[in-house]
Amino acid sequence: MIAALAGLPPSLKLRQNQRQRQNRDFREQHQQSNMAHSNVWFSRPRNYGKGSRQCRVCAHRAGLVRKWGLDMCRQCFREKSKAMGFVKFN
Repeated sequence: MIAALAGLPPSLKLRQNQRQRQNRDFREQHQQSNMAHSNVWFSRPRNYGKGSRQCRVCAHRAGLVRKWGLDMCRQCFREKSKAMGFVKFN
């Protein structure tokens, strides 16, 4: 890199050195950060609440039937209820 700067006037050499230093500082800052964009998602613990539970069949999180430990979404429950022995009375 020094050979490339040999033929330049002093003002351009200074500017080139400043750019290189800025680029190096920028790279170092971004390499040091440990909270990357992919680490932000799902970063807090899910031990309780709606976010901690999902359907055991399709992994859907909404409309869970938790009674009797079924933990199935309502759509999967309607599909599988007859095979499990549930009978609809009406």
